[in-house]
Amino acid sequence: MKKSKWFILLLLLFCFGQIFAAECGDVDSNGTINIVDSLLVAKKYVGMEVGAFDSSVADVNNNNVVDIVDALLIAQFYVKLPNAVLNCAQEATPTEYITPTPVETSVPGSYDCSSIQIWSASAQYPTTGTKVVYNGKVYQSNWYANGENPEQNNGTGKVWTLLGSCDPNLTPPPVATAPPMIVTGSRGYATRFWDCCKPHCSWSANVPAGMEPLKTCNIDGQTWNTDVDAKSSCEGGPSYVCYDLIPFEVDEYLSYGFAATSSGDICGKCFEVQFTGEGHYSNTPGAVALKGKRMILMAVNIGYDVSGGQFDILIPGGGVGAFNGCSTQWNVSNSQMGATYGGLLTACMEQYGYYDHAALKSCLREKNESIFKARGLTQLAEGLDWFINWYEAADNPNLIYRETTCPQQLIDISGLKRP
Repeated sequence: MKKSKWFILLLLLFCFGQIFAAECGDVDSNGTINIVDSLLVAKKYVGMEVGAFDSSVADVNNNNVVDIVDALLIAQFYVKLPNAVLNCAQEATPTEYITPTPVETSVPGSYDCSSIQIWSASAQYPTTGTKVVYNGKVYQSNWYANGENPEQNNGTGKVWTLLGSCDPNLTPPPVATAPPMIVTGSRGYATRFWDCCKPHCSWSANVPAGMEPLKTCNIDGQTWNTDVDAKSSCEGGPSYVCYDLIPFEVDEYLSYGFAATSSGDICGKCFEVQFTGEGHYSNTPGAVALKGKRMILMAVNIGYDVSGGQFDILIPGGGVGAFNGCSTQWNVSNSQMGATYGGLLTACMEQYGYYDHAALKSCLREKNESIFKARGLTQLAEGLDWFINWYEAADNPNLIYRETTCPQQLIDISGLKRP
């Protein structure tokens, strides 16, 4: 409840003390002295209207409407009505005057948020009843929460319940802020793919002299294929991209990953990208939510359909594109993997549209369960979870990029180290 409304309420309580000394009767002449008479007196003398309190006031008397009666009941419990009003109220019928149970959720602005965690899109909240803070408000989980924005997903039948607001007079928790946008760099955009093929940089002929090629794996996606000249799975061979090339979170605003870029001497080069909060084709909710987040991407592949400034990020379920080694490796049909370009997210968009963010994330989680988790493909499931949560299931987000030094962690995973 806003401060101005509390002021009006307190003024109302003071006036009640004066008014009811002289007037405390059946104002509406319905044969009963009750709280309605109190309201009519308040309207007459103070100008208070039923709509003076917003929806943050709870429906204390359970009459399926939030109105001034609920505000008065809350006031009676928390700030105590003057005796004149209480005496008058005692003459009301029991069904119309109910002393509220002290419920923490009924008084917005009363929370000490200094010890409540800030909601994070990349965090999981497995315990029912977990409290989080988002934009100065406190929410409580109704069941397992995994990436759903509480501001967009609260209410009846949804994962979060709005409890109230942080008390501005108490020390709030530190607010997580996105890093500043990169001021120098070129503009581009990100797409996604995972075709299970042996990447371009895994061929010794495609890396600079003195540089070891990218590691590849056998059909299990985990054990290395030591034959650097083995044919790609997409050509009927035994060489697949390794599962450890999935993207992963470093912190709330930084992730590492691997990508295909345009052709040239790109193997083992790294690029810092920062997302602008815009979509390349449409400002979908995921692209907007990604604003300010950064990635460092190592180039491990080229795409003949990848243009300059485009980063085709390796994301499980991102679409097989022109080649497909995944049906054999995962024992799934082409239809289960979604659209050829865009993969599982594109399939979900075809079903739910482009702008229902919660529905798209839920759709992706269901596909993650049925395709990866059901087959024990743990690393691939982690990569798709990252896409849903940290990456916000963003569809082709715009970005600013520049070449940067490769983190040792990416070098250790890939084995690619520029001479």
